[in-house]
Amino acid sequence: MIAKTLTILTLSLLIFAAPDVVVGQTVDDLMSAAQAELDLWNHDEAVALYDQAIELDQGRHRVFFMRGMARNDSGDQEGALQDFDQALTLSPNEPEYLYERGMVRCYVQDYAGAVADFDAFEAVATMQELVLMKRADSKYQLDDYAGAAADYDAALAENPANPEIRYLRAFVRADMEDWDGAVADFTAVMTMEPIEGAMFDSRDRALLRRAQVKIRAADFEGAQADCDQALALDADDLEARFIRAKALVGLEKYADAIADLDVVIERYPMPEAVYDRGMAKQLMGDVDGADADLNQAAEMGFTGSEE
Repeated sequence: MIAKTLTILTLSLLIFAAPDVVVGQTVDDLMSAAQAELDLWNHDEAVALYDQAIELDQGRHRVFFMRGMARNDSGDQEGALQDFDQALTLSPNEPEYLYERGMVRCYVQDYAGAVADFDAFEAVATMQELVLMKRADSKYQLDDYAGAAADYDAALAENPANPEIRYLRAFVRADMEDWDGAVADFTAVMTMEPIEGAMFDSRDRALLRRAQVKIRAADFEGAQADCDQALALDADDLEARFIRAKALVGLEKYADAIADLDVVIERYPMPEAVYDRGMAKQLMGDVDGADADLNQAAEMGFTGSEE
């Protein structure tokens, strides 16, 4: 009698557990359940459901794509790329798949692969501002400055009010030694409102980035003026003092440069500042002071300009 009762109890538990059993569910059922898990940010649970869906049908490209999205969100970029590859094998030239794979390739620093995906996207869909910006950044990382500038130009034509495009294009122009173009972009950014949801306000950075471009262009007076302006806004801006010191060295105002670097080093003893102070002292003829600073910089791991 006890054994029969236990048997009935076991059967009852199995009946109540039946809704969790996958048997009888279709691929569409599993995909719907996976989407519900994604909506709750349960990526691992969603991946497990997509695994089951793929076991039922390995020819559904959308299942591979969605599992790739879930894997990417969970931090498994390698798995995501494998799924995107399979999705595109089953459905070549799907714009959404190319876009997402390109974005992940950017993230893992496969810039050549990202450019290839965005090029393929362009062949089958209308280019968007974000795609142009990501392709431009990928080209920049590959030292294709002309290609990057062209993509930023196109993105800016789509949205002239986006200061981030001008801000990023300025760096490209600087590396192309288009000093006037880089200065013009940073100058424009300084008066542009940040886009909604921007991670940072480019106006806060453009002034000192412009100063750095002016130093590279040997416009030391212009660079000093920019740094003076930044310090007038914030007297504790150590980066402004550090950049101004470089401009002052260019203007052969070595004592003033050393004074700025003294402040920087006292508050934040960065190796490059110690090195720059040593070089300024050397140019002033202070051999002992220069040797002390240059040796200290070398001990800190800095032996020369990184520019």
